[in-house]
Amino acid sequence: MGRGALAATSVALLILLAAGCNERSAPSTTQRDRKPWPNDIVELTVGERVLKTEVVFDPPSRQRGLMYREMLPDDRGMLFIFPFRERQSFWMRNTLIPLSIAFISDDGRILEIRSMRPKDESSTRSRYEVRYALEVADGWFERAGVGVGYKLPSFEERVEAFLGSVR
Repeated sequence: MGRGALAATSVALLILLAAGCNERSAPSTTQRDRKPWPNDIVELTVGERVLKTEVVFDPPSRQRGLMYREMLPDDRGMLFIFPFRERQSFWMRNTLIPLSIAFISDDGRILEIRSMRPKDESSTRSRYEVRYALEVADGWFERAGVGVGYKLPSFEERVEAFLGSVR
């Protein structure tokens, strides 16, 4: 292979590599056979806003959560998916930013919203048995104009691809 062909091949590989470094998004209808990865991005419509959420469904990713992050951009969050419906418990060890957490029913209804303080090691436990929790920057739900009782549109469809991977 000559230098020109080698250079062209190298550039093509770099372009493909750069394209592969973009955010992963949840499997679309054309990618349903792709196994979801922890931290795939799912867009949820919340009120008039679109919230990009990292989805965590395996024990190490759920345990790490939003620890060590110094900021959380607006309209970003983390959706936790658990294998069973039970009272979920969260703490803020090594979490540097204030958060709001919503505990969500299987059909996407917000059952409760709580605020959590940075580095607080006391437990924030859901009042209800749930499989889903959504963390966002503190006060985000109020700014989005939603509260307890709000139903996230298409929630069940958005999380369906992850349910087979939950551990």
